[in-house]
Amino acid sequence: MRCVQVLINLPSSRMDNYLTYRVPDHITEQELFGRRVLVKLGAHVAEGYVVADGAPDIGQAMKPVLQVLDQQAVINAKMLDLAQWMAADYLCPLSVALGAMLPRPLHRKRGQVVVPLVEPDERHDSREISSSARELMEQLWCFGPLGYQQALTLLGQDELQFLAEQGWITLSSYYKMQTPLPERYYALGDFDPEKDEALLSKKAPRQAEALHICRQKGLVEARALEKIVPKSSLEALLKKGWLRLTAPAAVAAAGKQILTAEQQAVMTALEPSLEKSRFTAWLLHGVTASGKTEVYLQAIQKVIDCGRQAIMLVPEIALTRHLEQVYRLRFPDLVVLHSQMPDRERYRAWLQIQDGRAQVVLGTRSALFAPLTRLGLIILDEEHESTYKQEETPRYHAREVALARARLEQATVIMGSATPALESYYKALKGEYRLLTMSGRIAPARLPRVTIIDMRRHYRQGRHSAISAELREAISARLEQGQQTILFLNRRGYSPVTICRMCGQSLMCPHCAVSLSYHQDSNGYLCHYCDYQQEVIEVCPACGLPALSPLGYGTQKVEAEAAALFPDARVGRLDMDSSRKSGAQKSILNSMKTRQIDILIGTQMVAKGLDYPGVSLVGIVDADITLNLPDFRAYERTLQLVVQASGRAGRGQDPGEVLIQTYNPEHAVIQMAAAQDYESFYRTEIESRRVLQYPPFTHIMRIVVWDGQEKRAQQTAADIFSWIYEIIDAKEDQIMVLGPAPCPISRLRGKYRQQIMIKAQNRSLLSSIGLSLKRLKYPPGVRIEIDIDPMSTL
Repeated sequence: MRCVQVLINLPSSRMDNYLTYRVPDHITEQELFGRRVLVKLGAHVAEGYVVADGAPDIGQAMKPVLQVLDQQAVINAKMLDLAQWMAADYLCPLSVALGAMLPRPLHRKRGQVVVPLVEPDERHDSREISSSARELMEQLWCFGPLGYQQALTLLGQDELQFLAEQGWITLSSYYKMQTPLPERYYALGDFDPEKDEALLSKKAPRQAEALHICRQKGLVEARALEKIVPKSSLEALLKKGWLRLTAPAAVAAAGKQILTAEQQAVMTALEPSLEKSRFTAWLLHGVTASGKTEVYLQAIQKVIDCGRQAIMLVPEIALTRHLEQVYRLRFPDLVVLHSQMPDRERYRAWLQIQDGRAQVVLGTRSALFAPLTRLGLIILDEEHESTYKQEETPRYHAREVALARARLEQATVIMGSATPALESYYKALKGEYRLLTMSGRIAPARLPRVTIIDMRRHYRQGRHSAISAELREAISARLEQGQQTILFLNRRGYSPVTICRMCGQSLMCPHCAVSLSYHQDSNGYLCHYCDYQQEVIEVCPACGLPALSPLGYGTQKVEAEAAALFPDARVGRLDMDSSRKSGAQKSILNSMKTRQIDILIGTQMVAKGLDYPGVSLVGIVDADITLNLPDFRAYERTLQLVVQASGRAGRGQDPGEVLIQTYNPEHAVIQMAAAQDYESFYRTEIESRRVLQYPPFTHIMRIVVWDGQEKRAQQTAADIFSWIYEIIDAKEDQIMVLGPAPCPISRLRGKYRQQIMIKAQNRSLLSSIGLSLKRLKYPPGVRIEIDIDPMSTL
């Protein structure tokens, strides 16, 4: 008897034990490891992963595997090992860790099947059912589950319902992935542009438009062109032979660039690690525009030359679109993976990797789980970014998982940044990572000149504009010279607060302890945490007087001010709101690249890795936003954002300039950010962390209690606090427990929140406390959230 061990796919650590099922004769696949199956669990049907071969349990009736859901394995042995590490390190069920590794389309249930609930030797009295029902049961026993529609044709809905009520069968959802459409491209055929296009432009303008697009771009993806030009016009061109359909042609890879002395020194240090199948972790600390991208490209090429594969991670989807063309020129078989791809496209990309047809994968955090089988290199660009941390279960950090995967697969990890995370730089100086440095920009680019603007002086002079006089003059000068400007403000919307000037009350979200932001484009109020929306009102709900006034400014207000100040300039905005529509983000970035935008206003999207040689001026509209947040990483984030945003200026021929607007011009962090003096900041901040025992000197576990009733949330947090003190050894002086206290945002999405923070040098001690907490029983309605080494404590 053939048996397999199955991990049931339920979000509970209680289901992490493997269950053994027999494989019935009608399942002919020889290798089931790594595939998902349907099995019977109690009175229900459940999905699970086959994780090992099993041995028959002598004397026990073995339940059968009901159905195999996948045509090939969706996980391999190394990815199972990685998932087990994640489950232990991030305190989540193993099935949840495995689920995070699979693309979203594989999780989507597409239909229903009829599954037998009784075995042939457990048959009920067959006189209870009709002869046609007995035939259906025989078919299910012999050949496994049937599609619901197919079963309906054999039996009919009433009899199927009777069988279900009597416990003979059940209906179960199943996964049926649509076969990805083949990649098709339009290309010019036998066509004379001088003779034929002029004729068409008068008689058939849509056909002429299609030919013009193909002349400009060479190959055009079929689905993209079919959205622009009617299919009837394209079919006419195909019939004439003026267009042809083709698969994507192999493109010759672009050659390497000549390296600077610093780049060459870095590559010389990296090469022994890249050539050998041995785990090594490197931190590449290079100033903005120092040429880290070319180092990444040549490191990837070296790995490919050695017969292995690479993953290139970036912190934002915008950067995948920005870098895709650069990387595809070097690596034509590049595959891109990120969460905003359409399901069919994402599944096709995943299959391409699974089938071994990709050497390089470019993407955001989730691309880390690309099913490469010969992994030799993982690169994390802008490794300091908080977006590498997932905020929902499993709460993993891509940097730590990348290091874990590289250890399992004996691969190299390169972490690059102009402003490394303090924990990473600390480990590099201690020797846990190998440190590489690039301190100069590549000619002709030079570090920009930086000026700090004291906004207190402007306020005293009665100026309340988001754009100071100095910044306005600098923008005007750039417009006259035909150069581009980026204005960075890490706050979306028009105004973050709307206040009543009579009673002082501000408009608050009814579900969260935060102010509603006014959005001019939708002419309404919006909560940036729960997405609650409210129409604009004229009268204060507290005092009934018409005295509501928006205060402060966000990207929409800065955009409006810039458009009013410079009416002839082409002004664009890049934030979550402007890029929400499909293709909008790509369009904005392309417009910036082709210099169709003179002034780009944006949130942190514009501060990360974008390389536009035409940008000679960057204005930091408000450098104080993150400075005073109640978070121990507030100073670090402020320096990183200011330095990274400043780094967008002066990357081409024109000298760059940065203007930093602040109400705290003397603040040491602002001064060090303006000087791009990371080392001084590190020395100051690391000493503060040492005194206060924050990472990297300790690990932190954050416990958040969520409940719709405030008093019950407080009581549950107090009970957890007491329980923690009971289990901690009284002599253990390396543990510090803080709280319980309301979270800085004390109410979110209708739930009150209390938090407890535990600091400890031993991470495994925190893990054991966390596991114990997960096993406790809590009042109905209470939710406990546990995060080890959180990136935010808000």
